[in-house]
Amino acid sequence: MASLKSILKCPKVKPGATLKYPDSEGLKLRVKTAVHEARSMGYDPLTDPIVVDYHGCKDHWSYGYTPCITASRGTRKGYWITMNNQGPITIPNMLRLQGLTPSRIKQTIPDSAMGKLIGNAFTQSLVEALLTEVLPVCGKVHKYSELLEA
Repeated sequence: MASLKSILKCPKVKPGATLKYPDSEGLKLRVKTAVHEARSMGYDPLTDPIVVDYHGCKDHWSYGYTPCITASRGTRKGYWITMNNQGPITIPNMLRLQGLTPSRIKQTIPDSAMGKLIGNAFTQSLVEALLTEVLPVCGKVHKYSELLEA
């Protein structure tokens, strides 16, 4: 499984940079609390993939993984990424987390609608694993290798 650090494409920070925070005081407090907790556990929020669920009903943060991208989190870009000072999760990074290549997706709808679609989606790897098991059983293909040839 790929690491979150390798999946997220975040701009590099300059030496001596300080963390950026949301403009809203309430959201800023949630991110600051998470950063304080992460630092107390030995993480460096500028270089480690700390993901703060800053639009949830309770404070939550994680290291090295993102919680499930739901329609509501996708719509509001509800995760704050501290690594390399990214800020709110981006549409391309949500696509990457779902196993998709952003450059192959033409976005013709607003970010909020795109985020909702991403949040309602199954990850590409899950669908692939499911189809490689189900289609041969249904007689649609004889073996996994035929799926790869399609």
